[in-house]
Amino acid sequence: MATRLKTNATIGADLQRLIQVQLERAIDEARDPQRDWNELIHGLRLRCKRIVAMLLLMREADRDWNDRERKMIHQAASNLGRFRDAHSIHHAFQQLCKSTKVPPAALAKSVKLLCENVGEQPVDAKLENVPREQLQELQDFEYALRGILKRLASWPMENVHLETVIGGLVRTYKRGRGTMRRTRKHPTDDNLHHWRKWAKHHQYQLQLLKKQYPQRFLARSDRLSTLTKLLGDDHDLAMLRRALAGHSDDAGVAQELVTALVEQRGSLQANARKLGQRIFEKKPKQFKKIALKSWRPRISQDR
Repeated sequence: MATRLKTNATIGADLQRLIQVQLERAIDEARDPQRDWNELIHGLRLRCKRIVAMLLLMREADRDWNDRERKMIHQAASNLGRFRDAHSIHHAFQQLCKSTKVPPAALAKSVKLLCENVGEQPVDAKLENVPREQLQELQDFEYALRGILKRLASWPMENVHLETVIGGLVRTYKRGRGTMRRTRKHPTDDNLHHWRKWAKHHQYQLQLLKKQYPQRFLARSDRLSTLTKLLGDDHDLAMLRRALAGHSDDAGVAQELVTALVEQRGSLQANARKLGQRIFEKKPKQFKKIALKSWRPRISQDR
């Protein structure tokens, strides 16, 4: 099904319907024993991020309610995050090794150290075969989503109007621009992570509003996809570096790997800064004028 709004007149009801679909599909997927574990965790977290992006579009409808529900969604997704992080760290390590010539003995020590710090490399497995601890985390996630789904009918969607959505879109853009500027001055891991988070929110919102904007305006969605990929790869390398931090070469970390990691992060961040400057070039007030002028009340069909 395409995640898009249908018309201006039913914008609140449309958002409610789309959130309901994301919640119901996440719950169904979490109960499918044939699902691959790693793909499942990635997919469930992605659905939560899309819901958060939609909630951010309508925050002004009721801030207390909105902040409370977003916190619940965020917490549910975060509890699954550690499983995804372990998979991402090992993947980043494998990709780094492919581009680096490391002596076998040093590489073996690095692998051993990595497994000690973040656990063994996650094995691709069906849901029915994963450990009980992980299944419990998944059941807790499903329970949280069922609670949100139960409350969905009482959400104040009658307060959501076109102005609400445009305001939410502009605020997300402003946060993305602000975190980019902060990261440019202070490129810490935390700042880079927050920039990626708000860029993703902006990307998902533009995808949601696809039929309301012309293709020329939405070309920024493709650029945002590239930007978040660059920042995502950098984030994975940052997690890998932390997993190996505090250990000298003779303790198991091959210096060639560390050098390559630092170089790759530098390249990824430079490309992200260049692309981000293009995406977030306009001031928020200018972006708002463009958003209002470009809006098109068109109908799209779910697929």
